[in-house]
Order: sequence, then C-alpha cells, then structure tokens
Amino acid sequence: FNHTDGNCQGYASSNKYAINPVAANPMKTMFHEMAHILLGHTDMPMSDSTTLARDIKEFQAESVALICAAIIGQTDELKYSL
Repeated sequence: FNHTDGNCQGYASSNKYAINPVAANPMKTMFHEMAHILLGHTDMPMSDSTTLARDIKEFQAESVALICAAIIGQTDELKYSL
C-alpha cells in the first residue's frame, strides 16, 4: 500500500489492488477494489468510446462490496457503510 492519502481505504490499478493496513473495513474494501477490477474500471475506456463517471464507478463497486459482505455474513463490515 503506497498511497499518501490517510483517508484512502484502498485502491485498484490494472489487475492489482492494495488495502490500507489500517482500513476500517478491510474485507469490504477488498470486495470494493476487486469489483473495480472485475467491472473493468481499471482498464482502458469502454469500447463504445464512452467512459463512466467516477461516481457511477464508485456506486457500482460499493454495491458489489455490500452484497458480497452480506452474502458471507460480514454484518460488522456493513454497519458503517449504510
């Protein structure tokens, strides 16, 4: 983890992600960053020459993270997200 912003919980680049060692919700953060990779947010612009706005990408990744955390029963990970 090499991010200088202390508020950053994690980040994804290309097909790799990093989680802040003191992240508040490391499991949910991992799901969030993996979602960015799997949804193609870290790739080149989409093939139809348009890009998604950052807020849409964050909404998508956070939705995936909350669903994944709920599925595996990580309710502690959810109480700070809602």
